[in-house]
Amino acid sequence: MTRDVFLSDVKDHEMTVVHNSGLHRHVRFAKPRTSTMSFGLVTWPGYLAFYGDMGEFVFARLTDMFQFFRGHTTPSFDYWAEKLCATDKSDGHEEFCVDRLKDVVNDRLLCFVENHEVSPADVDELTELLGWSVISCESQESASAAAAGFEYLTSTGDVFRLEDFWDSKLMKHTERYLWCCYALPWAIQRYDEHNKETQ
Repeated sequence: MTRDVFLSDVKDHEMTVVHNSGLHRHVRFAKPRTSTMSFGLVTWPGYLAFYGDMGEFVFARLTDMFQFFRGHTTPSFDYWAEKLCATDKSDGHEEFCVDRLKDVVNDRLLCFVENHEVSPADVDELTELLGWSVISCESQESASAAAAGFEYLTSTGDVFRLEDFWDSKLMKHTERYLWCCYALPWAIQRYDEHNKETQ
């Protein structure tokens, strides 16, 4: 998910101001005659709810949450995730990333091979064992459990372990969450422009 993809998704969206009273706001964005990728923002003091076709998320940080998201050209995905007090029930805001798991395991293996005398046969066997016992896992919990129990004794007597693996970041933000983060400052800018025009 990139900003260009998001902008393409919303290029025909129009804004409807449902309610606009101080910190109590409700604005909706949709392409006419379809609900595909439509979304809305609702604010009340201290909170902002994002809802619609791309998921539901509730953020809390400042009294005026439009102020919190206003003016960002690049979303602060990690920081904004810390301000979530409710996340989408279907996808959430994070998901397990197999590619990150592979990278972490391969980096550990490469570091071990660089710092020990390891035969090509040991490397091949280690790679195969790691593949089916750790890299094949489908969640951070199962990968951490498999890593904690993994141990391999090389032909030269060195032991390979995946120590402190629980600390590895194996999660990534979901596509819906990323889309929401691009939508927030974009929508608030449209709202601000509308308010200037109507003053």
